[in-house]
Amino acid sequence: MNRARYRRADGSVRSGDSRPPFRHLVSAILGRAPPFPRASVRDDDHDGKDPVNMPEDIIVADNTTVQLDDDAAQRFAGARTTVAITRLGDLVEVGILDSDAELDQLTEAATTVTRQALTDVEVHRQRRFVPGRIRPDLGRYARLLAALPTTDRTKVSTFWRLARQFDPAAVAQHGIGRETLVAVPSSVIKWLFQDVTVNSGGTLLMTNYNAVLICRNLLIRANGRIVATGKSLQINATSIKGE
Repeated sequence: MNRARYRRADGSVRSGDSRPPFRHLVSAILGRAPPFPRASVRDDDHDGKDPVNMPEDIIVADNTTVQLDDDAAQRFAGARTTVAITRLGDLVEVGILDSDAELDQLTEAATTVTRQALTDVEVHRQRRFVPGRIRPDLGRYARLLAALPTTDRTKVSTFWRLARQFDPAAVAQHGIGRETLVAVPSSVIKWLFQDVTVNSGGTLLMTNYNAVLICRNLLIRANGRIVATGKSLQINATSIKGE
């Protein structure tokens, strides 16, 4: 299924954008993320059809702030789940990537640019290093972007933060794919609701390091916003509207 994407550099989602009436994926990347930015859900992730496991609505009143965080005693703690990712294929399971075909395109491109970069180093004998590390800086990310000009950059960036964990020599020799295990598994906080409404002047504040907000309908009224203070926020909703 095709999805429309709306991103803002400050991590907020505001009203007033035109959105088609089908499932959307909204990703906001804030600052530099750690080597692994996101997580996956492979069990009861909401598909826009069955809201049984969604505990309640969340309504942010006019000119107020509602915060979603790690506090076990907070009002919406029952909507919070910690999920983990262990392999590249989990990027498809969680919906960060749309399909196995899209993942294949990314892994094949990453393998190709890694081989090219290592060949260039071998031929020209020029090595740069990642600042503060002994790992060579092969300049692969710029090559990857050039190899995938029509792929959404948010997807490429998310994938690359995970794929760059792997040893370049091993990638060049063996390639990477759906079942490739993540060197350092990580986790994300998933928030699951029925409907989310941010009224005029209201703020929904997400403070988790890496967070996913899943709901049926998301409504953001004039001057309302969703703000993420962690490293990344992904919003997956059946309908997103602004008034």
